[in-house]
Amino acid sequence: MTADIIKGPWRKGRKIVIPDPNETIEIEEDLMFADNLTEQIMVQLIHTMSENGFDINNESFIRSMAFVIETLKASIYKELELEHPMSSLMDIVSKVTLDKDNRMQGSIDPKVLYELSEQIDEPDPEIS
Repeated sequence: MTADIIKGPWRKGRKIVIPDPNETIEIEEDLMFADNLTEQIMVQLIHTMSENGFDINNESFIRSMAFVIETLKASIYKELELEHPMSSLMDIVSKVTLDKDNRMQGSIDPKVLYELSEQIDEPDPEIS
């Protein structure tokens, strides 16, 4: 019988990192805090919008609020030094400038947002 013999050297294996239980508990507490704070803020926001005549039960409003919820949560996560997938999008489309009094002002860069929207709307190129 013949066999294919593969010569080493072999790696010594993967290093397994065991997380610190105290750090894991702290992260879980931060996640719970962020989720609770997001919920409290959103309940107040939606209640206020409803009081001001917005139809909070239509599909468009619900979609918008889903986006707002995730951006709010991403903002809170960032302040707690946690990762959130929305953070990178927020960093791409937003910018900070200084006003005449040297105060920071945040805004959305419409050019970047438009370009990103165009890329998303483009159909996938054909693969030959």
